[in-house]
Amino acid sequence: MNDAISEELNGLKVNIKQDGVAIDQIQTFRNMDRSNVNDCKYDSIRTYKATKGYTLRMKVHNQWLEGYYS
Repeated sequence: MNDAISEELNGLKVNIKQDGVAIDQIQTFRNMDRSNVNDCKYDSIRTYKATKGYTLRMKVHNQWLEGYYS
C-alpha cells in the first residue's frame, strides 16, 4: 500500500500501518478453511441420474419458460 501511494504521489513517502483486519481479509481467512480435500469428487458419487423431485421441478420450470417466452 505504501508503495502504491508513493508512486501516485510522485515519490512522497507515507507510512501507513494497518490497525486491524479488513473485511476482505476476514473473507479470505474463511475461504482458507475450504480445502480442496473436501471438494466433491465425481467418482465418489454413486449415480448421476436425476431424482424424481428434480425431474418434476425441471418439468415445471420448462413449462414456465415456454409460457414466459411465448
